[in-house]
Amino acid sequence: MHPLSTTTRLQQLQKMWDEIGESYNEIDNILEEIEQECLDVYDRKIAETIKYKAELQGSLAQADDEIVSLMSSLGEQVTYSRILTRITDISSNIAGNDDHGSNNGPEDFDESDLTETELDQLRARLQDLCKEKDVRLQKVNSYISAIHDLSEAMAFDFSEALSHVHKSLTDSSMADTKSICDDTLAGLAELTESLKNEKLQKLLRVQDLGRTLQDLWNRMETPMDERRRFENISSLLSVQADDALPKGCLGHDIFPEAEDEVKRLKKSSKMEELVLKRRCELEEVCREGHMDVNSDAARQSLVDLIDSGTIQILLA
Repeated sequence: MHPLSTTTRLQQLQKMWDEIGESYNEIDNILEEIEQECLDVYDRKIAETIKYKAELQGSLAQADDEIVSLMSSLGEQVTYSRILTRITDISSNIAGNDDHGSNNGPEDFDESDLTETELDQLRARLQDLCKEKDVRLQKVNSYISAIHDLSEAMAFDFSEALSHVHKSLTDSSMADTKSICDDTLAGLAELTESLKNEKLQKLLRVQDLGRTLQDLWNRMETPMDERRRFENISSLLSVQADDALPKGCLGHDIFPEAEDEVKRLKKSSKMEELVLKRRCELEEVCREGHMDVNSDAARQSLVDLIDSGTIQILLA
């Protein structure tokens, strides 16, 4: 199913506004709010992209600077420890080792044994590791961004969810050593997929509630003022799982009130059907006995009793 275009959505809104007699001033206000919300979404995404681009460029620039600095310092007085330390740190980060030390680390390396060819191999190895680190960091940040968006829609603790994958993802003191190992990537992928499925299930649940409410409202001719209490649910009927959703629209607190309303409306609807059925049976008896009964007025009186709750007491 293809997502609805902006023009189609506006046409649907205009049709519904026409049906409910919405004023032009109110329509203008609503359109301004929609436009502002769209602008806010674009602004937020632009800001996030700019920030991420700057971070990525900074990371690349830092790696390039380190490599250039190391290469320029080579010569008779060259020190290989920085290259080897950098290689060890990045390798440990990729492998997921919290302790970057090693019994075979650069402190035990004999610089005099290095040839120019071996040094070139070390530089190439460092470049490859820096590129792999950047790719992994990009994946981690992409997962984190997706999880943040999901947390906004479903109103859960974003930091707590990330901390279950790895503490470095939320600890500001570990910003330079954010975990990028296979286990972290797998954990983020699993968490993202799980949250997407949860979002879909909640959206389907909300949409089912919304359709049920609309059906009951239409059947019972519920006034628009009463329906507006659940506009936050009705507004989600046509959205898709991949659409950007309003903040907190799928939070846990959205369901109880709507479900209670559905139960109340179903109870009232069944009561109304039962009373009108009994009324019809009574009318039939009256007609057979040639008795005159004002059927429409009687039905309205019964509906009024149902709405007021009096009929439930009478039938108890």
